[in-house]
Amino acid sequence: FESSNDEINREGISGNNEVRVMTVHGSKGLQAPVVILADVTSDPKKKPSGSSELTFEDGGRLPMLTIRSAEKIGRLAEAAELQEERELAEHSRLLYVAMTRAEERLVMAGALGKRSKGVAADHSWYPVLQAGMEALGCTWQDEMPWGRIMRYEGAEQAELDPKAKVKTPKARIQKLPEWLLTDAPEENRPPRPLIPSHIDDDDYGDAPPSAAMQVAAEKGRLIHAIFERLPTGSIEAALSQAALWLERNNRDTSISNDDIIASVRQVAGNPDFADFFGPDARAEVPLAAVVGEKVITGRVDRLVIEPGRVRVLDFKTGRGVPKDTASLPIAYLRQMAHYVAALEVIFPGSQVEASLLFTHNATLMVISQDVLTLHKPTSMAP
Repeated sequence: FESSNDEINREGISGNNEVRVMTVHGSKGLQAPVVILADVTSDPKKKPSGSSELTFEDGGRLPMLTIRSAEKIGRLAEAAELQEERELAEHSRLLYVAMTRAEERLVMAGALGKRSKGVAADHSWYPVLQAGMEALGCTWQDEMPWGRIMRYEGAEQAELDPKAKVKTPKARIQKLPEWLLTDAPEENRPPRPLIPSHIDDDDYGDAPPSAAMQVAAEKGRLIHAIFERLPTGSIEAALSQAALWLERNNRDTSISNDDIIASVRQVAGNPDFADFFGPDARAEVPLAAVVGEKVITGRVDRLVIEPGRVRVLDFKTGRGVPKDTASLPIAYLRQMAHYVAALEVIFPGSQVEASLLFTHNATLMVISQDVLTLHKPTSMAP
């Protein structure tokens, strides 16, 4: 919350049937019928190690890292002791703030860890509260399921309106409900999101790349990066900006910037692909959907949304271009099938069409629904 721009509303709406969880600092100025102090046994001296600001008597401030006890010598020891006294005093003032938030009922409780050995810390709120309750004549009483409690009820009560009708309960509940003493059920962990472009497939793989293949891969990466940045609409103006981008980002002198721009122009300017580069197309679209028991997330290169039809396109920049859809690698088919499955959830009732665009020779392949169905997530396949 501190790193975001969201505004936290601490006030709430008076009279709401809700539980508000906040720090004591955040509760200043607020009141509620019932207030629960859930941590009165914590030791204020056991703070996480880190930096602190020491304040001197003359008003000066000195930011310092936490140091070991053996290094607290002379004036440094005096300053550290003074800081500790001020922090303990502030800790006590916060107890007053916390207790005075309650309008009708105040519950003060805490938990002891294994290191405490059953005894609350001397500087925690617990010893102060216990001494105060004992001074009021309170003693420990056994009460299930909390073990032991001290209870104090004020002698003075608000006067009741004699004309008001008070409903008297017929009987108090003597037996606690079973759910109160039963452990909460273990929550199911959400599935790990599946990214279609990173699907592992043991049936598909590439041979170790040669030097020429590495150059081709780098060229393909640059082409794909331009398509990612290529806006829909004016292609020539965008290509001028792409040429400037290549001058700054293409560090391989064996790769011609002019060849890359020519490849991009061949694809983006092809009238057969105009819909994917027109003003109605969307580039680099993130998507996420729950398909059956799988969470599918990804980013598609191009998306065209029409009434009753959604078209998704993925660029392939490698030199290897299959002769037809039957020759497509399984990894490509699985990737597009998962994209289609997610889009069918996002756009129910619309026909989703998937295509691959091979930029090496400007080849567009539309993958049939019959082929995609074979590679969809298991829960989607018929």
